[in-house]
Amino acid sequence: MTFTKNMERIQEIVQMLDSGNLTLEESVELFKEGVELVKNCKTFLENTEQTIRILSEELEKDVFTTTPETEEADDER
Repeated sequence: MTFTKNMERIQEIVQMLDSGNLTLEESVELFKEGVELVKNCKTFLENTEQTIRILSEELEKDVFTTTPETEEADDER
């Protein structure tokens, strides 16, 4: 399931739990499902954050290690 779908399902679960129309067993099962979905979302966000950090560091390295001579050589190609 995608991050967006997980978030939508979490919202559905919250609404269902808030309704007060569920049995205790149903509530517990939905809560368990919600916890798993939150864990999945957290993992996705952590991985995405790491990817962005790595890409930013690579970009920074490329931008700040480029010298005027390097730029001129690139322009001549």
